[in-house]
Amino acid sequence: MCVGLACMSPTASGAATVPPEADRRALERGKARVIVEIAAPTPSSRSSSLEAEISRLAIGFEQAELGHRIGMDASHRARAFVDRPLIALDATPEMLAKLERDRMVVSIEIDRLLTPSLVESVVTAGADTSFAAGFDGSGVAVAVLDTGVDATHPFFGGRVVAEACFSAGSDCPGGGSTEFGPGSGADCSYSSDCFHGTHVAGIAAGWRSTSHGVAPGADLVAVQIFSKFTGAEDCPPPSADPCALSFSSDMIAGLDWVAGLTGVNVAAVNLSLGSGAYSSQTKCDNQNSATRNAIDALVALGINVAAASGNDGDHANIHAPACISSALAIGGIRDSLGSYGPGNSNALIDYFSPAASVVSASPGGSFASASGTSMATPHVAGAIAVLRSLLPLASASDIRNALNAGPLFTDPHNGVIRPRLRLHDSIVGIAPGQCFDGLDNDADGGIDFAGDVGCASGTAIEGPQCDDGLDNDADGFFDWDGALVGAADPNCTSPMDTLEAVSGPVFCGIGPELALLVPLFMALRRRQRFRA
Repeated sequence: MCVGLACMSPTASGAATVPPEADRRALERGKARVIVEIAAPTPSSRSSSLEAEISRLAIGFEQAELGHRIGMDASHRARAFVDRPLIALDATPEMLAKLERDRMVVSIEIDRLLTPSLVESVVTAGADTSFAAGFDGSGVAVAVLDTGVDATHPFFGGRVVAEACFSAGSDCPGGGSTEFGPGSGADCSYSSDCFHGTHVAGIAAGWRSTSHGVAPGADLVAVQIFSKFTGAEDCPPPSADPCALSFSSDMIAGLDWVAGLTGVNVAAVNLSLGSGAYSSQTKCDNQNSATRNAIDALVALGINVAAASGNDGDHANIHAPACISSALAIGGIRDSLGSYGPGNSNALIDYFSPAASVVSASPGGSFASASGTSMATPHVAGAIAVLRSLLPLASASDIRNALNAGPLFTDPHNGVIRPRLRLHDSIVGIAPGQCFDGLDNDADGGIDFAGDVGCASGTAIEGPQCDDGLDNDADGFFDWDGALVGAADPNCTSPMDTLEAVSGPVFCGIGPELALLVPLFMALRRRQRFRA
């Protein structure tokens, strides 16, 4: 834990090793993009404004000194970080050799190029019943670091509340490499990949009268972190050319910006992108230490980061940053019967979520269907937003534990067993039990939400009796299709609701529809007694 002025970077000893891949690239192309960590103080979350400013000055000084020692000029420097002792640069073979010998260099890693990890899905995730009960993520936000978001799309209803852009290729809307403010997080336009960020954002938090995302009441933070690339070397077939790719350094800059964002209650960060192949947690953390540190900082603030596992059909490895220990690695499922075939999966996966044929927003006010772990990840990010709105003081770990309430799913490709996203089950696990009994326990005129998970998910395991208010399959839930209940009981939307105290026996087998008839039966009985 960091206290006092700042968190110090690990002590440098001149033993940083240049990754072999960087050496190879530098020899073949004349330069290699790397991220270098320098031994310098980093502002901690407890730093005062003065302490943080002193730390930033120290970081800037060390960055400048390192640049002078290795012969770096403006043509080499890609991005210098303000609050983190990092610098991204295009290094020649000579510069790499100097970095490896420099005693102030802590680590050297490849600045990786990340690719976008390319309905029913909302129902499959259990978000239909949670939304019907009034749990929609209001009061919090999901940050989408992607190809940008079409903030004018009607699916978002003006809920894009903060925007930024970090693009090494100077592909921000204004033509620069860094941009902030309204419009800066707009969707890119140079590639067919540019629909990606808008589609992802819609899954997490979109809303219209006929369909919705997982957290349709949540706000959105749009961070555009991609750049335009051309040619078969960077955009190999069947990729689009030009294609959209993101440097890890731009992603890290976006993560740091979200961590310092004020006035917006960010609950989750969505990273539907990745690269590499990792089966080892240690190797992943070590080779992506700069990204890991940025994610660690967000988790310390209570913000979970969900990342896509990738779509290479690899059932032994997953991509970075999903493999990082503090991130949530999201694998994809096609439905309740099988995993999403091309989706990567191994023991580093944290949750499985819907990934196939997901319909969501597309730039220009339209809608489109897409598949991939990119689509699975925002289901989880939206679920985190809903849970955070219910538990505003919970830690990131508490939210992760709540997500574990979903049924276990076994990937048939490798036998990995992990929870399948089931938002309704997570909410039932944290809200008072009597909020789901189908009665009006607090006499406020609203029937307390209840519903059979099986029936409401669309599996139709009970057939037409799913809406009869009884527990026909004896699974402990009242059968209900949501058509006859009306508005949810507003007092049940708070997991700390003290009004929801059962004042008598809760009768199993009576559902919302029958509960509505009880007052009428009582009135008829009193009328008969009066006549007698």
